[in-house]
Amino acid sequence: KMKRPNKFRMEMEVQGQKMVQAYNGEKGWMLFPGAGSQPQELSGPQLEQAMEQADIDGELYNYEKKGYTAELLGKEFLGDDEVFNIKLTGSDGVEKNYYIGTDDYLVKKVVGKVNSQGQEVTVEQIMSDYENIDGVMVATKIESKSPMGSAVINFKNMNFGAPLDNSIFEKP
Repeated sequence: KMKRPNKFRMEMEVQGQKMVQAYNGEKGWMLFPGAGSQPQELSGPQLEQAMEQADIDGELYNYEKKGYTAELLGKEFLGDDEVFNIKLTGSDGVEKNYYIGTDDYLVKKVVGKVNSQGQEVTVEQIMSDYENIDGVMVATKIESKSPMGSAVINFKNMNFGAPLDNSIFEKP
């Protein structure tokens, strides 16, 4: 669930237990059964990641206003698909590569480095199963791969403009 400006809440099932991560525009929190029964404040890299996830439009939209620079590295193939390889660099020097289809201009893959448990690791996200929802093409499947393992997120219900109470983004 996302709401402007910069609010998001994600709920998922992990090994049969519900995990919740949220950001209210200023602070983030997470409820993860493996880390106890009380919500934990997000800080450092976890908070930065939550802030990025809360950007409804994504990093590429108005990238310069958000403090990024973009560089077209060229075209290449991702499987059978020809893609543009665009390097996006944040004001902090962190780089991500976006692979965007040359025929449909949809993001196929994003590769970047994140800090996880004190170590820098490469994370790859593969977007697929795009659907037209209210005139916007949205990936309904995102596969995330890293040295820590893989996860697949399948979005079942998506709609835009649904009313959301601000309280769902607040730490309980």
